[in-house]
Amino acid sequence: MGTHSKPKAGYLPKVAAGAAPFALLIAGPATAWADQPSLPVPIDHQHSGSFDKDLRVDSTDIASGTSSVLTGFATAANNDIYTGRFGDQVVQGLDRSTHHLETANTALTTLPLNPAQGQIGPSSQDGHRLAVSDSRYDAIRLPGGVDAIGEFVNSPQLGLARTTALTSNDGNLHAVSGLAGNVGLTHTDGYAVDLGDLASFGTSSEQDGSGSFTGLLDVARGADGLLTSTVSDGADVAAHQSHAVGGHLGPLSADTSTSQSADSGYRGSIKGLVWPNAKSVGGFTRGGELSLDTSETQSLGLDHVFHIDAGLATSASTAGGVTEVAKNGVPAAPATTQNSRISQDGHLSVQLFDQAPVGGGLKITAPPLQIQPQH
Repeated sequence: MGTHSKPKAGYLPKVAAGAAPFALLIAGPATAWADQPSLPVPIDHQHSGSFDKDLRVDSTDIASGTSSVLTGFATAANNDIYTGRFGDQVVQGLDRSTHHLETANTALTTLPLNPAQGQIGPSSQDGHRLAVSDSRYDAIRLPGGVDAIGEFVNSPQLGLARTTALTSNDGNLHAVSGLAGNVGLTHTDGYAVDLGDLASFGTSSEQDGSGSFTGLLDVARGADGLLTSTVSDGADVAAHQSHAVGGHLGPLSADTSTSQSADSGYRGSIKGLVWPNAKSVGGFTRGGELSLDTSETQSLGLDHVFHIDAGLATSASTAGGVTEVAKNGVPAAPATTQNSRISQDGHLSVQLFDQAPVGGGLKITAPPLQIQPQH
């Protein structure tokens, strides 16, 4: 059995945090090329790889049933270095790839029985999760200290969970059935070119999306004949993307980054009470929310002369719901709620001749309308 870890981006920036100094884009490859032996032949290829796997099954007997867990992973990695010598010049290429698969399955089954007291209680829970990660890193070193780098990571995942239970005790009956699931995907990539002190350029991006749902049915009958029934459900969807690009040309540097995200959700439930005398109360609730966020940052500078930073962020959200109650089949007037909000935050700062930056911005929110200066 081996150990495993989630692949991480090595030399390219995390654009979700904003555009990093692009000198960092090309600072990492030095370790990748270090300690390479001198070449006895014009062309050399070095290859290394690994494969780790683990599969584990755990099962536990409990007083009323069994609990079991199945987990496993497999990770394959490859590393290739190509080196060519042309006279006094050396060209090197580096290719790395990692593939990771991880799965987990859980199950819990119980069956408590007490016939003397009329008790039964079978229940079961199971969950399934599958996660995959695929990453690749490519780099090339040309004569004259020129480096080119490319990197990407894909990480999809999937999950599903189910719950069922039935209990009975002295005329009380309770049944529950639920289902939940989720899915997600993350993709990141980046590229950079380093021309030494002359210039460098880099770009990176990230996209991710996720969705989930839940559903539950809950029915109970008491010894007094009161029947309670509840049906609830919900769903969530989220998406996000970020991009960064920038570099430097001699003492002049510039970079920009953008980010957009959207989230939406839905919740609903129906609940009813029925008494033995046929009187009833029922009601339903429906609600949802939506939020949107965008941001953009930019910077421009000339070493020891000036540096300008600017940014603008906008956030908007809305949420609403409706509730209606009915007694003995006669509905009451529905009650509704609504709430919306928007805000915008802008900033600008200027630095001259390595002095302290000066500037500020405005933050605008509504409702109610508020305008606040930022320092």
